[in-house]
Amino acid sequence: MLTKKEVIQFYQDGLEVKLRRKRHPEKLKGDYDPSHFEISVFLPELVSEFEFGVTLLHEFIHARDERKGVLDKNDEKVEVEAHATNDKRPHILEFIKDLYHIGKLKDYKKRTVSGRKKA
Repeated sequence: MLTKKEVIQFYQDGLEVKLRRKRHPEKLKGDYDPSHFEISVFLPELVSEFEFGVTLLHEFIHARDERKGVLDKNDEKVEVEAHATNDKRPHILEFIKDLYHIGKLKDYKKRTVSGRKKA
């Protein structure tokens, strides 16, 4: 299962989490890109807060596995681990959301591109 220590290390190493408003061409809910050290979550594909959270966990697990050289774990196994982490360690998901300043799915679904604050 994903650990808080692993999440902290990713954050310190500069892993980015991007919430995308556009659909993924293959209708993926999330994606981990090791070449950019970036997790993308595709908001249009998500229908619930639960699905949003499990998708975040799923992509963090992919990142962890890639870093450890575990490249043969299929999406089904990663999904099982994401659900187990959510069930047994829900504080990990809340920690990720706090660390990366990620709010609730419904808040992102309400916003429009023109309504975002510019940095």
